[in-house]
Amino acid sequence: MNSLALGWDVHRKFSKVSIEQMTAKGEIQVVERARLEHED
Repeated sequence: MNSLALGWDVHRKFSKVSIEQMTAKGEIQVVERARLEHED
């Protein structure tokens, strides 16, 4: 069974978002990473 996890690190001027997946073998793989710039 695969499990997904979402991490969201919020800063004043930007955020970082990461989606990771744990495989059946117990390995963690990054599915998607993004940096989001915030508007003033």
